[in-house]
Amino acid sequence: MRGRKRICSGILLCSTIIILVLITAKSQLRVSYVRQTTPSVLIHGGKTERLKRVTDALPWLSHPLLPRVITRRERDRCVDLLSTVDAIFREFNITYTLAHGTLLGAYVMHDMLPWDDDLDLFVSIDDLPKMRHLFNASGTGHYKKIQLLETQNKSAFTVKIFSLKDPKAGVYRWHWPYIDVAFYKEKNRVISSHKDIQRWEMNRGYFFPTVRRPLGGRWFPTPRNTSAFIACKYKHFVCKSHTWNHKKEVSIKRVYSVNCTTLASHYPFVERKVVLGKTTETLMLNGTARYSLTLEE
Repeated sequence: MRGRKRICSGILLCSTIIILVLITAKSQLRVSYVRQTTPSVLIHGGKTERLKRVTDALPWLSHPLLPRVITRRERDRCVDLLSTVDAIFREFNITYTLAHGTLLGAYVMHDMLPWDDDLDLFVSIDDLPKMRHLFNASGTGHYKKIQLLETQNKSAFTVKIFSLKDPKAGVYRWHWPYIDVAFYKEKNRVISSHKDIQRWEMNRGYFFPTVRRPLGGRWFPTPRNTSAFIACKYKHFVCKSHTWNHKKEVSIKRVYSVNCTTLASHYPFVERKVVLGKTTETLMLNGTARYSLTLEE
């Protein structure tokens, strides 16, 4: 996807892609087992305490063919950082959504992908001055323990947000875990990437208003039509390890790709059913429905 631009502003184009992707995902994630299809827990939107309790009760398993790259405690630190930034952004009216692998994790597993070790957000480029004021590197910003560091190369401009309480990421100036913020711009009701390594463009109606969905036991905003957005950015979902270790900021030589159905015994996957504009998402783990919730997309 590097360097390619997907344009998904037309309803017909997006609808076609959604169907293809859902068929692809369904064939990848279909598992041959007898399922307990009635979940033991029903969660209503925004009920954070109940969602967190059910999420914390899930076993933290690691599949030998595609192992987890972070521990449960490290995942919790990632989600805590994201929750802190979410609260700050809401206080100062900064609109954002989950992005890249973090968005995929929320959509596919209601959690970080087991092979992912960083966090990604989309923020409007118009809010960059406000972010600079809140998290400036001199430590005189509104939140002195949370800092912002701008990074740019030939293909992308991003901002890293991290906590000074956490250890440094390898030999670099930032700390881990950190949030990579990529920016978007808006023109003529079209939302498009701004100097992002993964270029994209789509109709505003598919992006806003955002809808909050689960990730790691908390609720975070995602594009209004997450299915359409993912379909426009990715050809299909692949269970594949990364080429980069974000904790140490070093490359990983060996990359593993596994059929997603093989992982369903160890990792949770979301099954969804859409009826009259409402989506029921059921989290499945090893053939058992752990909980269900309904979202309006």
